[in-house]
Amino acid sequence: CRTSQRGGEKTLMPVTLEEMKALIQKSFPGANVDGFREERDLIKGIIVWEGFKKIDYLERSKMVDEKVRDPLGLRGLNVDIIYPLAPKEKL
Repeated sequence: CRTSQRGGEKTLMPVTLEEMKALIQKSFPGANVDGFREERDLIKGIIVWEGFKKIDYLERSKMVDEKVRDPLGLRGLNVDIIYPLAPKEKL
């Protein structure tokens, strides 16, 4: 967990785009995260992963929450929309 020291007080640093991509690739091996970007200090993007093929959208979203958002805790407050798609699917 990254922290910053300010006047003797520790504050959590928001997750970076690169940390976010690495966490997704660790949680969803082989996932494509090329569609992730940072806009106005918010991270958003698309996870394209073969493992999503036979899973409905609601279950995919739960998986993303459990494997990506939950482990980040407060560091993930700057994470906006994450779309979990299977290959060949479009938004």
